[in-house]
Amino acid sequence: MSRYKFDKQHEKFNLTIQIVAQAMVIVIVNVIYFYNFISLFHFILVVNALMVTCVLSEVLSAKAILRLYNACDMAVDHIEEMKRKRT
Repeated sequence: MSRYKFDKQHEKFNLTIQIVAQAMVIVIVNVIYFYNFISLFHFILVVNALMVTCVLSEVLSAKAILRLYNACDMAVDHIEEMKRKRT
């Protein structure tokens, strides 16, 4: 397998994992917002654990981890905004 072909396959794999990770973040946010199963603090712990796992396994590139972190940051902002609207 040529190096170019390997890089292209790795890029597709990386993109798939990013999409799955961002979808997981959206699901977790919806669970928190609608059902209040876990607190925001626990959500942040789960996200940090997920990112540490990604770093240790070296499955995601640094760019993918940054995108995941940004998605989580936006999710936290969204939750806080919804809480402000409720009061």
